[in-house]
Amino acid sequence: MIRASLAGTCYPAEKPELLRFVRDWFDGPERAPWVVNGTNPEPRGGFKGVVSPHIDFRVNTSVYAQAFAPWLMAPPADKVLVLGVGHRSRIEWSLDGRGYETPLGKVATDKAGLQTLAKKLPKEFWSDPRAHAGEHSIEFSLICLQALRALRGIEEPFTFVPVLCGGLFQYLATGQLPEVEAPLYRLATALREWWDAAEAAGQRVELVVSIDGCHMGPRFGHPYSVDEPCLADCAQWEEALWTIAATGDVAAFLRFLQQDGNQRYFDGVGALALVMAMFGKESVGLIQRNGYAQWFEKRDGSAVTFSSASVAHR
Repeated sequence: MIRASLAGTCYPAEKPELLRFVRDWFDGPERAPWVVNGTNPEPRGGFKGVVSPHIDFRVNTSVYAQAFAPWLMAPPADKVLVLGVGHRSRIEWSLDGRGYETPLGKVATDKAGLQTLAKKLPKEFWSDPRAHAGEHSIEFSLICLQALRALRGIEEPFTFVPVLCGGLFQYLATGQLPEVEAPLYRLATALREWWDAAEAAGQRVELVVSIDGCHMGPRFGHPYSVDEPCLADCAQWEEALWTIAATGDVAAFLRFLQQDGNQRYFDGVGALALVMAMFGKESVGLIQRNGYAQWFEKRDGSAVTFSSASVAHR
């Protein structure tokens, strides 16, 4: 069991305060509204999950609210696939079997599902357990899921499968594309089979893609400081990136990033490619971005961007 490491720092460490903290995300102008007398729109047809930031809650919560707003009306999931970013991982794809304990309780992993995945994937996929301890892209996702279920009065537990994703750097650097037998597609096939088997058994499966956007400026090793024209250029570049992601074309997505080698350090490359690879032709229109923000710090001339999106079948 992994104990949440950011309670009391990035979010309240006590359950009542934490629930109020999350509930407040949905109040205020220009924020996704909380469900009021059932007036919120139902999630678009075939709702499968969301793309959410993993930026520090102290930086921005409005994009989190936009990301998770569809979850306020969606039926509760029995299983959740959480795709995070392996900030400290030594490998491209990393799975782990440990559950989480947060101020809102314990969440178990899908043990049976992970055992099935272990039979289909090389041992290397489980070779970096240290990367999962303290990984905020997983921790923040679980906090959001637990809090929203509690606030909706949903008492039934859920299980999850955590996957940390890399940046597919070898393909961005060489200009090559992953072959059919590449780890990306092997993992995508195994996860889709797990997903379909769960649904065939009458269980509801949903997805959280926990990614941020671009990381620019001296803080991230760039030789330049970010300014307003740079931010505007980045927003335009990301709009083009998400438009391609919505087509579900992994090759086109990677070719776009290969044009400049992902020089803006967009950190959702592997996770978004995995979603597209999992759903194949069904992924056309699967990912629809609905929120965007930029965190710009003039003191060091650096910026981080982040988006929200809904994930749904056509």
